[in-house]
Amino acid sequence: MPLDVNAFVKSLPAGTTRVRVKTANGLLSYRKVEELLDTDDPVLGPTGFPVVMKGQIGAPPKFLRNQPNPVPMALSSIATAQATASSDEPSDDLQSDPEVQKVEQVRQTRRKRHGRNAVLREVKRNPSADAVFDVLMHGLAEEAEMIEFERDRITQLGHPAHHLTEQRVKVMKMMTDAWLKRRSKSSGSGVDLDSPAFSAVFAFTLETVRGALEDAGARPEFIETIFAKISKRLNDDWKNEALIRIKEKATS
Repeated sequence: MPLDVNAFVKSLPAGTTRVRVKTANGLLSYRKVEELLDTDDPVLGPTGFPVVMKGQIGAPPKFLRNQPNPVPMALSSIATAQATASSDEPSDDLQSDPEVQKVEQVRQTRRKRHGRNAVLREVKRNPSADAVFDVLMHGLAEEAEMIEFERDRITQLGHPAHHLTEQRVKVMKMMTDAWLKRRSKSSGSGVDLDSPAFSAVFAFTLETVRGALEDAGARPEFIETIFAKISKRLNDDWKNEALIRIKEKATS
């Protein structure tokens, strides 16, 4: 029997925004009230009333989005409905809905895992610390070990595992490149010519030189000529020569 949409909507609790229905295709869906069809079959809760949602439809409020584990829209709507429902309105018992329980279980699992990840913990503590590099390498090593295990297991079953070998090679290459780059910086006595810190110190040095020339009474055009000459000399060859001298000083 087709659903009398107008009569059904009038029977819903005030503030209802969505209704759980079984569509003509046999699928379960939380249909917007204004989009209900006469072919929809409302799903009733344990109390015999339709399962509905209340509250604003859409993304969670800003204060929820800023939390470490934002509340999904469905659960946010449930919370709003339960908080705003009056005592004389029928209870929808949404918490007994299998779909809602599944979402809640996922949310609880994510909340328990939040903060346990070593990389996330170190990055939040100090993004520029050396410990971040260590936990990143540890994480890559764990992934490489897991891929190797899966590759050996699949090989024992007689299945091709070339794709896993390629994945492990990529992970190992990432680790090698990162390790070599860090070792190269370490061999330079800790001086990274590409770092923001070195750029700031070098810029301050040039400002000091400019100030000294101005204090000595040098003409502005003469100062600009000197700095133009300096800029031409600050090329890749200069950087390579600087690294060589740093390494020589570190090993002397």
